[in-house]
Amino acid sequence: MTAGDPGEREQRPVHQQAQDSEQDFAVPPGVSLSRFESFVHVGPLPTPEMLKGYEEIAKDFPERLLAMSERQAAHRIAQESKLVEAQIADLRADRHERRMGQLFGLIIALGGFTVCGVSVAFDHPDVAKWIGTGTLLGLVTVMVTGRAFSGRTRRQDGDPADASDSQPTQEGHTS
Repeated sequence: MTAGDPGEREQRPVHQQAQDSEQDFAVPPGVSLSRFESFVHVGPLPTPEMLKGYEEIAKDFPERLLAMSERQAAHRIAQESKLVEAQIADLRADRHERRMGQLFGLIIALGGFTVCGVSVAFDHPDVAKWIGTGTLLGLVTVMVTGRAFSGRTRRQDGDPADASDSQPTQEGHTS
């Protein structure tokens, strides 16, 4: 292979390849060439080349970096696990609260309608009418406003269970 052979250039360092590229064509006088190179690495660990560079600083530095990355990953997993457990506990508490509210609402309604029936039995239809109407209106009001309030509160808290199915995702698509 000769120095101008493209196969040889690919195996040589980038700065030597750049020098060869400049020699391939004549640069007119008064014109300057510039070259900008950028390297971006994304990830929790450095590249193997970077690890070799860190090893020049201290022999155990790459091992320490790997151990630090492993500890960070374990910590993140533990935190995510705690978050999921807390969300499950919140959902269970909400479900228990709703069930208790329904149970007590049933008890109050049965009590109101029982008093209404007793009033009719003792020949007080006007009292029975007002107690029955009040009980029924109270139940309807609590059910309607309770559901509207709980739905609004969950959406404000960012509860994904109540989020609309047509919310856009990061990619701009609807889920």
